[in-house]
Amino acid sequence: MAAWMASSEPKTVSAFETLVARELGFALLLCSFLALLFSGELHRLWDDAENVPGASATAVSPYSSATTIATLLYHLSTGILMYISSTNAQLSGILVAGALSHMMLGVAGLLVLVFANDGKISKRTGADKRTSGFMFKNNAHVQKHS
Repeated sequence: MAAWMASSEPKTVSAFETLVARELGFALLLCSFLALLFSGELHRLWDDAENVPGASATAVSPYSSATTIATLLYHLSTGILMYISSTNAQLSGILVAGALSHMMLGVAGLLVLVFANDGKISKRTGADKRTSGFMFKNNAHVQKHS
């Protein structure tokens, strides 16, 4: 790339080079955000009362959900970019496979965000209340009260 920029003759940039440059841009944005996150510069986003050191040996890091969200957004945006860029016939199979793998990682991150925390268990029924809202429908309750 540096040799190409130093040469006096013009050269067109291929679709693959454009895609690689965009992917590296996304990766650098993710790395810079995670560096800021782990350096403690973004500590004002979380309540200090939840972060009492020594409160529990198995306490969840306050940065874990933010890191998961950052990597989730990275994988989803990279998957979308790869899928959109798959119009080139030479690279379409590779790009679609890469897009699917990034999308699967993004969906896995979304599932971790939805189900990783401690669920709220109903005292009356013993059911997990995380599965009573969006994406899940309580058909037994609907039939019982209809």
